[in-house]
Amino acid sequence: MLDLLTKCRFNDTDPLGAHLDYFGFADNDTKIVAGHGPLGNKADLTKYRDMLVTTRDRVEKLTSAGKSAQEAVAEKPFADLDAIWGTGISNGDQCVQIVYLTL
Repeated sequence: MLDLLTKCRFNDTDPLGAHLDYFGFADNDTKIVAGHGPLGNKADLTKYRDMLVTTRDRVEKLTSAGKSAQEAVAEKPFADLDAIWGTGISNGDQCVQIVYLTL
């Protein structure tokens, strides 16, 4: 059992990337039990990692441009991701704030 979230943060150069190496033994038939969310497989974990990288990159671009957290939220950088990823306990605006604070 691996606790991935305590092993990485958004300000890592590759969030979850190195931790995917732990799943080198896994294929798409391997079941992965997430701490939150549905039962998944290696492909699901890869999609999740890609989303984290995308969100980090988008918010990092806004912070580099000097945007405040409120301005970053107003930009709606996750609007295209909300249909898939914004239906959990946090919406897109809340996630922007979380990522902003971790950079």
